[in-house]
Amino acid sequence: MKWTKEQESAIRARGCNLLVSAAAGSGKTAVLVERIKQMILKDGIDVDRLLIVTFTNAAAGEMRERIGATLLEELEKKSENEEYVRKQLNLLNHATISTLHSFCMEIVRRHFHLIDIDPNFRIGDETEIAILKLETLEELFEQKYKEADEGFLELVERFGGNREDTPLQELVLNLYDFIQSKPYPYEWLRENVEAFQMDLDSFQKGLWYQMMLEQIQLDLCGAKEILIEAKKLCEKPDGPAGYLEAILDDIQGIEALMESLKEGWESIYRQVKKFKHKRLGRVSKAVDEVLKDSVKGLRQQAKDVISGIKEKFLSKEPHQYIEDLNALYPSMCALYDLIISFESGYKEKKAERGIADFNDLEHYALSILENEQVAKEYQNQYAYIFVDEYQDSNIVQETILNFIKRDDNLFMVGDVKQSIYRFRLADPTLFMEKYETYQNREGVRNRRIDLGKNFRSREEIIDGVNFIFKQIMTRELGEMHYDEDAYLYKGIDTQHPEKSPIEIFLIQKEVQVDEEEEEDWKALEDIEAEAKVAAERIKELQGTPIYDSRTENFRRLTFKDIVVLLRTTKNWAPIFQEVFMEMDIPVYADVNTGYFDTVEVSVFINLLRIIDNKRQDVPLLSVMRSSIGKFCIEELIQIRMAAQGKSFIEALEKYSQEGEELPLKNKCALFLERLAEWKEESRYMQLEAFIWKLFMDTGYYDYVGAMPGGVQRQANLRMLLNRARQFQATSFKGLFNFIQFIDKLKQSSSDMGAAKILGENDNVVRIMSIHKSKGLEFPVVIVGGMGKQFNLSDMNAPVLFHKDLGIGPKYVDPQRRRYGDTI
Repeated sequence: MKWTKEQESAIRARGCNLLVSAAAGSGKTAVLVERIKQMILKDGIDVDRLLIVTFTNAAAGEMRERIGATLLEELEKKSENEEYVRKQLNLLNHATISTLHSFCMEIVRRHFHLIDIDPNFRIGDETEIAILKLETLEELFEQKYKEADEGFLELVERFGGNREDTPLQELVLNLYDFIQSKPYPYEWLRENVEAFQMDLDSFQKGLWYQMMLEQIQLDLCGAKEILIEAKKLCEKPDGPAGYLEAILDDIQGIEALMESLKEGWESIYRQVKKFKHKRLGRVSKAVDEVLKDSVKGLRQQAKDVISGIKEKFLSKEPHQYIEDLNALYPSMCALYDLIISFESGYKEKKAERGIADFNDLEHYALSILENEQVAKEYQNQYAYIFVDEYQDSNIVQETILNFIKRDDNLFMVGDVKQSIYRFRLADPTLFMEKYETYQNREGVRNRRIDLGKNFRSREEIIDGVNFIFKQIMTRELGEMHYDEDAYLYKGIDTQHPEKSPIEIFLIQKEVQVDEEEEEDWKALEDIEAEAKVAAERIKELQGTPIYDSRTENFRRLTFKDIVVLLRTTKNWAPIFQEVFMEMDIPVYADVNTGYFDTVEVSVFINLLRIIDNKRQDVPLLSVMRSSIGKFCIEELIQIRMAAQGKSFIEALEKYSQEGEELPLKNKCALFLERLAEWKEESRYMQLEAFIWKLFMDTGYYDYVGAMPGGVQRQANLRMLLNRARQFQATSFKGLFNFIQFIDKLKQSSSDMGAAKILGENDNVVRIMSIHKSKGLEFPVVIVGGMGKQFNLSDMNAPVLFHKDLGIGPKYVDPQRRRYGDTI
């Protein structure tokens, strides 16, 4: 392979910690594998003395495979070090190439005696863990209500919601999960709770105060830039010169505010209160109306910024804000106590069942590595440490690696622009700290190498991406300046017959076209309109020549070469799918929801529900009306009429004994008899075997197979069988718990998409989220939903959490029923 100068440096650099900032498509995995290969073959380091940490199990498997393939290639060369290469191939099975969680598990299993845990623990299933947490929480809240603890009751009043305490339960769970990304979670929490007990002096020395002043400074700079733009428009030949005096006065006023900001909060507080905007002057009729309106609009934007500063930061005097924080201190202490009690109960439940979760693994490993002797053992064991996707690490993982690394044996590769796991509490600032402090030159202990060449995309795409992001991506918005160091650069010469620029479609629904056509467009929802435009473009593209880099020849574009990417597939993907199918475009949507809404799955789960507890009218009617019960609407009406005012199961039982029509009476009796039999079998049969027996007894599996889309429907039912198998491996048992497990799946984001029956070569257009597309390649990419607003719903939560700023609650006064922002 022909390496670039930067790739070559990343492969050959030794005697240093190395951060490789690898842009999208820059061949980072190839570089990583080549560096490992050279360390094994040229530096003589055994493969089991390398620690290679990847982000997913799939990536770990692929890495092991690629290293194995590289060693096999070397073996085929019949060189003199053949025996050494064979040894490495044997050692590869014992090499630590895994996710960090798997590595932590290995540490814990080896040194369990140091932290007093049962070495036979297993990792709990995601949903099993969620159910355990809910159980712990319900028991804890019940206990607290019995004790009538004053701090707890005030917490419920402040953050428990109007009708129930569910918001407070969610707050406890969210805060508990959040602090697990800290090396020492409960110390961090205690410290941030104590921050609410402060006076003016300690507040002005704190981080909140500094951040607030920085934010005001940023807002003022923004307002000033807007006004400078307005000033330029006033000075144009046809500009509204009469507005210039007011604009200049505003600029002067903002500069005065920026000066007063240097003196502190009280000074800017006084200045903002005095700030006045002059009336705009008169302008002549000859002025360009567009320029006039633009200046007015820009000035209004600047005025809104000043108003925002008044409302957000300076609506109260400093001492009032501090009084609010002090008033919240007892509630924050009660929240701390609640988290500690929850952690204790949850830990107990996990110990009873012999399970741990992924957070436990990290914290157990951390406790073990605090033992100097153990840390030294791992430092000696690993000659070199490799971390893939470093931008998605968190501070706990960083601390673990710091315990086992030496001064110069850490290789980290990643790209902060591809950090997509912040919702899982990844901390990209760890990457940025090193990006800014590591030097981009040879001979230093901490070195940075930038791989900016993209070998995946055409020049037009690279130019477009650079053009957009150099305008909008700064350290304040996106954590890095998108400058020449961050640009993507062309890495391949493509043999395309013509330029293919990025196309942007702006959909204006009210346009002057044929009247009938305009009405058609107006009737479409926004998502449908986008889907229709995308579908029309896909139809136009069919059959156009594209260059296939794998065969190094031109071929005709087909449906499978096209992907539609969406920021979220929820609500969007089904509509795109529907529109594409209407326009005869074969399509497949890769979504994570909707599985439990499919008819075949929901009916079968209803059957399980009524076997467990037949006194549930809606599930009962659903099963009776389906192919399992085979009752028609008229029969259901007759059964209902036999016992009005009672539950449906009572009406059914009554009809089975006293019914007027003999065939229906016998049908009811047979249905109840089968239910009773299944109920009895569910008590002693293994769940997986019981579900398969139900498939066969009811003929339901074969029935759905004969329906349209039968292959997909049967795959969905088999998926339910797999879920039952997973559930059997958990600490919960029985049909009732399985139904609870399914309900929990439905409520949480763990709802699953329909079973995958699609092959890689199926000729369909794929629809997927941007998140899921990471690492995949398609000749044609359509990005939809670009006009969708950012989802800021998390910002409206009553209590916010931040890794540096701690806990940010709203101010709630239960006595006066007052509600507002704290600083």
